[in-house]
Amino acid sequence: MSDTCLDALLSTRDGQIGLLTLPREDLRVTGDSASSGDTTPPSSFVLLQLPVGWQARDLRDAHFVANRSQQVVLVSEAHHCSFTAHRVETSNVLVLVPPRKTTNHQANAAADANDTGAEAEAGFALHDTQAADGDTPWKRDTDEPASREWKKAKLAAPRDASPLVPVPARLLKPGGIGSSFLELRPTVLARNDLQRALRQALPPNDAEWNPQSYSDCRHSDRTRMQRGRTVAQLANYLQTSTQQIRNGLAALPQAFPLPHSHNNNNNKVHHQTTSFVYLSEVVLQDILDAIVATLAEVDDCSDYAQHGVLLHSVLIPEALQRLSPPVTTVHTDDANLLLWQALIRHGVDTLRDESCSSPHIPSESDTDCEPRTVLTVSKVARLVARRLFQMQTAPWEERRFLARWQSELPGVGHIYAVHVAMLRGLAIRNEGSSTERSVSDRTSTATVPEEATWRYLAADQVVVRSHEHADPTTTGYPTESYFDVLFQTQSLWTLDALQPYLDYLVVETATTQADLLLRHTKLIIRTDPLTGATLQFFTKR
Repeated sequence: MSDTCLDALLSTRDGQIGLLTLPREDLRVTGDSASSGDTTPPSSFVLLQLPVGWQARDLRDAHFVANRSQQVVLVSEAHHCSFTAHRVETSNVLVLVPPRKTTNHQANAAADANDTGAEAEAGFALHDTQAADGDTPWKRDTDEPASREWKKAKLAAPRDASPLVPVPARLLKPGGIGSSFLELRPTVLARNDLQRALRQALPPNDAEWNPQSYSDCRHSDRTRMQRGRTVAQLANYLQTSTQQIRNGLAALPQAFPLPHSHNNNNNKVHHQTTSFVYLSEVVLQDILDAIVATLAEVDDCSDYAQHGVLLHSVLIPEALQRLSPPVTTVHTDDANLLLWQALIRHGVDTLRDESCSSPHIPSESDTDCEPRTVLTVSKVARLVARRLFQMQTAPWEERRFLARWQSELPGVGHIYAVHVAMLRGLAIRNEGSSTERSVSDRTSTATVPEEATWRYLAADQVVVRSHEHADPTTTGYPTESYFDVLFQTQSLWTLDALQPYLDYLVVETATTQADLLLRHTKLIIRTDPLTGATLQFFTKR
């Protein structure tokens, strides 16, 4: 939208309007018209509905992004959001159209036209910013209601602003086909799309970025491993705002920012030019295991959730020693050492306490002057629990697992106590059933309750298994296989037990929970035989 038209809109209606007319060129990729054979006249335009709560002035800080494979998206950096455009049919409403400046000859030709649609197209086109200053604005010799309404709007409009003309939507295009508009719907960045964008930036045949491969390759070949994408490049590729990209990267543990010396050969690197790569999940797990081992073995790191840890002077050097193989400052060059230090720092960031806006500042009694970093107990506890589940394939007995889990969790005190709520989305609990067993004298039987067990079922591992079981001929995210894996593990689910896996899939695919449940599950109502209460379960559709 031109600044002249936007200024007129703001002065006449104070920005309180639902539909706007925009030139079609604003929503078209450069060169797309010529390549696709589009014969749409340059003066053609479309109707656009503003998002809820928006005013016309908000469009000043927004821009359209489009490419050949995806639909048009309105991106607003000021509001940190983006919207996809969808065509919607509308009724015969009046819309405000900026008048086109025409010459007297053009106006008379439009008035003599026999086709009503052609006349409407000639009379109700967008303001032509290339018109000469001497051209007269909007001259039409007919006495239709729309023309009379325009005259009223012109008299009511301020003298220093171009009037906006109310026109029926059906007259905006020949044959009344203008009775539709573009609805802007909020865009949610799917984690799967962000992962795919990071993977595609890697060298060919590399699905993940492995720092060990970087260390082993020759110095002349290291530029091949320095590939990645900046926040701006990801935002342009995924058609979102840069803040949406930053939020997605912060929530993705595998999104690793390359150290400054690995972005280019110049030490002067700004945050906007930092490249992100998709870190190998195996390497990330090794780094997190080294951090947990450091918390358990180093005394100064034992109270990591209250007193915090010294990141640069204690945690990073100690964690480097606990990697496999260890990274030492003696046998490691400066570039590799900087890289591995950044990797440990990245692992600590995934465990950092998000409720703390800043690191813990030591008191005057502390001898060290380095700020301490506070970590989250639940995140560390989930790492320990995942390692225990991976030690054996059989389910764990609940009492034995909780005791082992508590003993291996770093930290001493009541705040380091484990509880089953930390296992949501990581494992499922199977209730024990009462069975007939022989008592010690072997002459009689008694009903002995079986102990509940915990079975490993991490949401991210369900995604891996769903990709393995998905039909290779299908495209897109294997949502159907995701639910197949869940219901093969357990046929009936309560909503509370299914919730963490739904939450993971909602973030992964940017699909609503209601849509996922309606497509892939069905509700079963049962009655508890003991209490008579109504129970609701979900099963595979």
